[in-house]
Amino acid sequence: MKKIIITMFLALSVVTTALFAENPENHTGKGHYYIIPKYLEIEGEENIHEGKLLKGRSGSGYGFDVGYSFAEHFAMEFATSYSTDKIDYNGAAYDAKYITYGIDLAYTHHITVHFGFLLKMGYGFEEERAAGLNLDLREHGLTYAGGFEYGMNSRTEFILEYEHALVDSTRGASLFLGIKVKF
Repeated sequence: MKKIIITMFLALSVVTTALFAENPENHTGKGHYYIIPKYLEIEGEENIHEGKLLKGRSGSGYGFDVGYSFAEHFAMEFATSYSTDKIDYNGAAYDAKYITYGIDLAYTHHITVHFGFLLKMGYGFEEERAAGLNLDLREHGLTYAGGFEYGMNSRTEFILEYEHALVDSTRGASLFLGIKVKF
């Protein structure tokens, strides 16, 4: 699965670079839509559920954001992701799946024409399932993230983002690597 996702990012990078190649002038701006396909790594975290100490391991997955930039530094995003890992309990490992979705307010500030940082805050929902543990949870809470953008041209940027959610889960924080394509 990781090979497929990495291949997808590389192919998308080559295609968007070729389609939108131009002199990079200004990667900021307002009034445009964008998508960000993402590869993600989750950290795993300890959580107590019904008196059981569950330990989430690191895992991986994919996701995407769809956003609209409504001001020079601000955008609204809808984000979703799917990831998997293993949960340790009583010496055994159980397969776990996580589906997340939410809405975020994103702030981006470019330090140079190509490089900038981003901050996000929003509200998210998470579904956590581990059949072997009869675990089927739905949680929600505040999410926040920080990261960096590197613009290849005025329509394509690489994104590196670290996100955490105030949700009781074994999923833990996430590290995202994505490609932002503006329309």
